[in-house]
Amino acid sequence: METAPMFARKEIKKNSNWRTKDEILQVQIILTSQFKYQNK
Repeated sequence: METAPMFARKEIKKNSNWRTKDEILQVQIILTSQFKYQNK
């Protein structure tokens, strides 16, 4: 099973037009919470 951060990183790679670290961090947080919610 993949971890939430791994999942988020994959999503970020898919959408590599997100440039700034702040943006990536925000996206990672959103994706991580979505991921956790999906896997309950």
